[in-house]
Amino acid sequence: MATASKKLVSAADESALRKKILETHAYDGGAFDSNSILATVEGILNLVTPGADATFNDPTNDIGMLDGTTLPAGLPETLPFMLHKISCVLTCKCSGGDSHTSAMEILKLLSSYTWEAKIVIVLASYVVDYAQFSLLTKLYTTHPLAKLIAILKQIPQNLDDISDLIRSKLDTIISLVKLSIEVTKFITKFNTLPSHIQ
Repeated sequence: MATASKKLVSAADESALRKKILETHAYDGGAFDSNSILATVEGILNLVTPGADATFNDPTNDIGMLDGTTLPAGLPETLPFMLHKISCVLTCKCSGGDSHTSAMEILKLLSSYTWEAKIVIVLASYVVDYAQFSLLTKLYTTHPLAKLIAILKQIPQNLDDISDLIRSKLDTIISLVKLSIEVTKFITKFNTLPSHIQ
């Protein structure tokens, strides 16, 4: 009987949470190129994760040579602000904030976007932060500006200096982000299907 009661309370809590989440959604009908942003995010992640090609490490390579990558057309002007704001919310959560409150705050920030765009923007925010961290650790010894910024941010000189536990957590997070990108690609493909097939 206690189990049935817990399930009933749990279902009610879940229903209330679902209602709160849906209340944050106020899609304004604006266009957002999720595929281009997602491809850019994936490109960044491929360049900063172990096993990526040597393009990142070779300062003579021109950014334009990265598989013809160009700035995606139709980026909303507010995207950099949104990425920064989400980064701040995620950083506060990592410093001991409440994950539910952080998630709701992010959903409110992204209220005018489609669900698909919300996923892509959050992934982009995380990957940009990780890439900046990675960039500083890689350039720390060769670039004075990177060294000064890394010192202020208390970033280890190089990823070899961090403990195996932290490295393991970073690897797990990156694996989760890569999996999230793959799931988001399926969601994007699904949303491009004609409505009679969905």
